[in-house]
Amino acid sequence: MKRISFPTVRHWILAPLVLLLVAVGACGGGAQSAEVAVGSEAPEFELTALDGTTVDSRSLAGRPVVLNFWATWCMPCRKEIPELRSLAAESELQVVGIALDEEGEESVAPFVERYGIDYLVLLGDQTTFQRFNGYTIPYTLLLGADRKVLGIYRGPTTREAIERDLSAAAEAGTSQLGGGG
Repeated sequence: MKRISFPTVRHWILAPLVLLLVAVGACGGGAQSAEVAVGSEAPEFELTALDGTTVDSRSLAGRPVVLNFWATWCMPCRKEIPELRSLAAESELQVVGIALDEEGEESVAPFVERYGIDYLVLLGDQTTFQRFNGYTIPYTLLLGADRKVLGIYRGPTTREAIERDLSAAAEAGTSQLGGGG
């Protein structure tokens, strides 16, 4: 009589774990992805601005930057716009919005005009967003003048929270905050 073997409990537990590890390894982005954490250097990028110019992230060095990932259809993102406009107009911070709309300039340009966004807006993509460990918007990073991450905000943030983290970094001396050092 031929014996039929059935998977054991161990097989039922190990098989999903192996599949999960394979899936994570395949989607992990490899060496391109760096952990974005407070104190780490922000990933580099090169994106197109609404005026058609190319902006390289290295050109943002020299003063603190608020890097805000958003989309026109995102209601919490819309609520942040007045805070970001205020920061851009009334502080030493450079505010950069990275729009993640699939339609690109077609939907972003009219939105920027309608909402009076007067800070730099770049047309982003999912590849860039994922390099920054982004998975939901709004997603904002506060970068020092040396491009090191001073604050990470998943979900809506406020001018108050950004200014508090900027002040804390200045007091701790953890990042170059102004031009030249």
